[in-house]
Amino acid sequence: MGRRHLSVPIAIMMLSMLFLPACDAGSEMPPGCGNGKIELGEQCDVTVGDASCASVGYYNSAGTLRCFSSCAWDLRDCGGKCGDGLVDAMHGEVCDGANLNGQSCTSLGSGTGELACDATCGWNYSGCSGICGNGIIEGVEGCEDGGTLNGDGCSATCEVEDGWTCQDGSPSVCTTICGDGLQRGDEICDGTNMGGVYCSLLGYHGGVLACTEACEFDLTDCETYGRCGDGIVQASAGETCDGGDLRGATCMSQGYYGGILTCSSECTLDRSACEVTGRCGDGLTQSDYGETCDGADLASKSCQTFGFYQGVLTCDSECQILASGCRGRCGDSVVQSSFGEQCDGANLNGQTCVSRGYWGGELACNAQCRFEVTDCANTGRCGDGIIQSTYGEICDGANLDGATCISLGHRGGTLGCAGDCLFNTGSCWGYCGDGEVQAAYGEFCDPPDYGFSSIGEFCFSGDLNCDASCQYLPTNCVAAVEVATSTYNTCAVLADGTARCWGNNSQLQVGDGNSSTTSRVAPSQVSGLNNVVQISAGYDYTCAILSDGTARCWGNNYYCTLGDGTSTDRPTPTAVSGLVNAVSISAGQRHTCARLSDGTVRCWGTNGYGQLGDGTSTTRCTPTTVTGLSGTASVATANYTSCALLSNGTARCWGYNYYGTIGDGTTVNRSTPTAVSGIINAVQLAPGSYSSCAVITDGTVRCWGYNGNGQIGDGTTSNRLSPVPVTDLENAVQVSVGGDHVCATLDDGTAVCWGRNTSGQLGDGTTTQHLTPAPVPGLHDVVSLQARGVFDVGPADHTCALLTNGTLRCWGANGYGQLGTGNTTQSLVPLVIHD
Repeated sequence: MGRRHLSVPIAIMMLSMLFLPACDAGSEMPPGCGNGKIELGEQCDVTVGDASCASVGYYNSAGTLRCFSSCAWDLRDCGGKCGDGLVDAMHGEVCDGANLNGQSCTSLGSGTGELACDATCGWNYSGCSGICGNGIIEGVEGCEDGGTLNGDGCSATCEVEDGWTCQDGSPSVCTTICGDGLQRGDEICDGTNMGGVYCSLLGYHGGVLACTEACEFDLTDCETYGRCGDGIVQASAGETCDGGDLRGATCMSQGYYGGILTCSSECTLDRSACEVTGRCGDGLTQSDYGETCDGADLASKSCQTFGFYQGVLTCDSECQILASGCRGRCGDSVVQSSFGEQCDGANLNGQTCVSRGYWGGELACNAQCRFEVTDCANTGRCGDGIIQSTYGEICDGANLDGATCISLGHRGGTLGCAGDCLFNTGSCWGYCGDGEVQAAYGEFCDPPDYGFSSIGEFCFSGDLNCDASCQYLPTNCVAAVEVATSTYNTCAVLADGTARCWGNNSQLQVGDGNSSTTSRVAPSQVSGLNNVVQISAGYDYTCAILSDGTARCWGNNYYCTLGDGTSTDRPTPTAVSGLVNAVSISAGQRHTCARLSDGTVRCWGTNGYGQLGDGTSTTRCTPTTVTGLSGTASVATANYTSCALLSNGTARCWGYNYYGTIGDGTTVNRSTPTAVSGIINAVQLAPGSYSSCAVITDGTVRCWGYNGNGQIGDGTTSNRLSPVPVTDLENAVQVSVGGDHVCATLDDGTAVCWGRNTSGQLGDGTTTQHLTPAPVPGLHDVVSLQARGVFDVGPADHTCALLTNGTLRCWGANGYGQLGTGNTTQSLVPLVIHD
């Protein structure tokens, strides 16, 4: 109604202001006025403090409240307020004090009487007689909802109705009283008053309806009896289903072939969709569901349509045709030859596949009482053009199964097939087993003609025989697993742990137990040596590591090279004193070194150049520890120099260094291990007579030292005091340095060599020197190779290679039989070597 309400504190303040004496600049000042403190009887003092136009109830909140010198408020800038007698409609006032703005009870539709203005400048209708239905409580009205209808809580006479309560307001808000036993408004029940409703009326099968404290139905007792539609079947109430609960029933359980069984709104099974599919007994033949008949409906069938000769068909209770009234037919197990039957069911009239000319199989009788020979034909018979190997056929007519005279081992001719389905080889000629080697057809042997070949093509040691396919058959074959060369000797370790040596034997370095110092031109077994894991040939002595970590040496011992604590020569293997846990050994010119399992190195023999690495030049007859050397991956010796590869890929060398063999950039001899310049990621190290090489992880090779014959491989003959790359070599896996030549194994199993070639030690079929790597023609499947010789001395160098099949190839100088070919003739190309 446009009434504006002020907050209680503001209203109180405004009322208090009405009773304050009007003060202005000319009013009498209260005691203490002007001291700046607001005291009793003062509204302000010099300042207004926290007060403002708005806080004292004036509408102009933007105005400035000031203080008169009489300590009263100066309100001139604050505008109007409720109580000033002026109706300020802009601020929601409809009246102000006695100013009713020309209105009355009658003009405002509130009957007659005296209209008043309340303290908030809003209408006070208490003096009006009132009009029921205008939404304003007036006079004696108990409620006023703005209407004149009964039954909504406020009656047509503005009286509160029974069962309702109405809150004061304009208009009144009336709500029902839940719990008074009277059902009113939107209440569906109240107390025991159910409004005439009961469980059965709500569709339940029984129970007592109750009312909740919120005047809502309490269906708890009703629900214990259930109802159609609650999804639970109450069979006692006559329900056969309820919603989706069909109690497991389906169209098929009801005897129908299909369809979707549903539940009606009365909770009974609805079979209408089942009946569309049908069932046995409905008088209609549903062949899709296996019916062959239904009652009198025989689907136009008769005894004759079933192959019977006469009779009457009937239909059983399962809608299947009964032919019991029919007589005589194919399938009655009686062969009726007068009707063209050969058989009937299992009655084959004494016939089988074999009696019908086949190899076997199961003879059957088809639905027309004729023989079914499919299984017989699958088994086959000679003459059908199909080879039945199970029954001994190897051919059939023109079908030779791809065989020819050649595929049968003959060398030519025309193969035929005989009437018994076996080969006719009468027109074939030549075959493996005819006693004649036919090399043109791949035969290597054909007893008694064994042809000729070397066992060394197949294995290092063993016998050569001929197998059933006329190919060589190595027997008792033992492969070589390592090869080692010296200046005039060669040795090999075999897979059975034994060892073979050959070549110069002037100091009995071959070790075969024979006192003769004659050179051995073919491999000879080292006497009493077993369980060998590694061997190394020195200048005129030999050493080996056994599987138990001990070492044996034999040959010349004048310089204590055998390490047995003496200088006495030994014709057979003798234990190295105090050496245990050895894993590899290397014999040089007059000294020997061994690597132990703990990564340290022991050396013994002559020490004039510091080649023993113990910091002295004193000869040692037993192993002495190399100073400051640990973490070694391998050790190697040559002439008067020793080198070790460390596990971190760096290299150390010591001993003779006149030509820069140590690789430290100087020519100063070293009596303790010295780092090789620039070698930081090597995988293999090989010192030679006066030059050395290393294989790097990237497959390249670095060499240093003497280069008078191009053995450095950089295309020059200039000596190198520190490592330089070998030209055009990027895929090496192993390198070996001889007297004046070097050879390397490549990752594809081939080999290259470079340097001096006066004895054919480069293996390229010439004696031409090469300053850069040159391939060894015809050499494949190389595992490792060993190059040895004498520095700058005549035709002495030779090379040997171990292949993946455990065989050996050697080439070069052979003055002492060091190639092992059985003679002393040098070879410019690799030759097969065998025991």
